[in-house]
Amino acid sequence: MSKHSALLIIAVCINVVFFTLAAIFLYWLSWQVLKDEKMAFRAAILFCINPAGVFMTAAYTESTFAMVGFLAMYLLEKKHPVVSALIFMLSTATRSNGLVSCGFILYFVMKNNFRKLFAVYNAKQLKTICITLLSMVAELLLSLICVVLIVLPFLIFQYFAYVKCCTHNTKFGFFQIQPISQAQNEQTGDEDFNEFGNTPDRVTPQLFQFPAWCNNTPPLIYSHIQEKYWNVGLFKYYEIKQIPNFILAVPMVTLCCFAIWKYFGRRWNYIKYLGLLPRKVKKDSKSDEFLTGFYGDDVFVYIVHMAALMVFNVLVVNVQIVTRFIASSCPVIYWFAAAMTTSSVNHQKSTNRNQGQQTLFQKVVSNEVVQQVMNFKGNNRKTNLIIGYFLLYNVVGITMHCNFLPWT
Repeated sequence: MSKHSALLIIAVCINVVFFTLAAIFLYWLSWQVLKDEKMAFRAAILFCINPAGVFMTAAYTESTFAMVGFLAMYLLEKKHPVVSALIFMLSTATRSNGLVSCGFILYFVMKNNFRKLFAVYNAKQLKTICITLLSMVAELLLSLICVVLIVLPFLIFQYFAYVKCCTHNTKFGFFQIQPISQAQNEQTGDEDFNEFGNTPDRVTPQLFQFPAWCNNTPPLIYSHIQEKYWNVGLFKYYEIKQIPNFILAVPMVTLCCFAIWKYFGRRWNYIKYLGLLPRKVKKDSKSDEFLTGFYGDDVFVYIVHMAALMVFNVLVVNVQIVTRFIASSCPVIYWFAAAMTTSSVNHQKSTNRNQGQQTLFQKVVSNEVVQQVMNFKGNNRKTNLIIGYFLLYNVVGITMHCNFLPWT
């Protein structure tokens, strides 16, 4: 076996483990947010057959990102913001879109501080008011530290690239590096070498010309590579030849839009205040009280997170990656799918009669999602569309990706 093959097998094995852990963490997070164990379990099962399944086991970072992301979200829901920020920091080190996770920390602190503001308004003792205000300031400072932690891996990598590509320095912190102005490269015919600083032997470091992106403000190698090699930019992907890729993205974008529309339509009285006002203060409808599941209060921030990522994908980046982008980042897409594919009450009672006596393995084998897959013709159209989409993209994705054909 070659070294390359061994590395691929190891990568697949690691991703299978991380994918399993991601499903477990999603289950914990879903139970915490939805306050519905059955829907949490269904969401975890749907994650196991998600439409980006091939990227969860192949040598990609989707499984790692989903694992650390779901765990960090769960820890934040359990009110451990610092530990959550440290885990979110790992997600940023894995993929740059982990930067968006700063929004969870900021919203968490903002929501807590709004609650405390109302407590201050209703407080009568000066001591209570001072203590509350001090705790608000402390939380704000803590949130800034958390945001810095999350952003830090991205900044460190960008600075490392700048030092290596745009200076003659031979040290990066405690590490010895070889700046590209001193690098020796035998392949002198590639026009891209000079762009990243690899220079022919005949060019001395003194005569070396640094890459053009070194003069950008700020000098980020990440944005340069994304723009030059991936054609990333606002509406840059809107070309006739990219129509097939837009078609690939349609199911996930449709599912996201439908989830946003359903939640906003049902919970407008809650979200028009950004979910910041205490329930007893905001004028909410009676039907909104004590809601759990997909329409619960805590789901709002995850809806906003998914909407931001979806809009960014559709307008700026390569649109076809929206499937794996959302599938590895947004738990709310599985909560919505779980809510939309839940069977009728009568069917639930018949399938869950002995659920309390079942082992975890028996639950997985006999759970409702598996039963719906086996009894595809007996489902309603909405359930078949969602489960059919998940399964179809799994099968087609494996076939396409393994044969080096374009996929999401």
